[in-house]
Amino acid sequence: MDKFDRELMTKLFKDPLIHKNYVEKIADTEVFRLNQFIEMFEYKEFWEKYKAGGLQC
Repeated sequence: MDKFDRELMTKLFKDPLIHKNYVEKIADTEVFRLNQFIEMFEYKEFWEKYKAGGLQC
């Protein structure tokens, strides 16, 4: 996601769940909340490792 990919962004904006949770309208412009999107993957990865016993808390 470091490089702008028009096709990928178009698909992300069209997905209802992603659009609802990660797109915000500001002054008639839709903005993709990239940081929150990335955090979701980091959170998911953390819990998968934790459940597998790979992390000690």
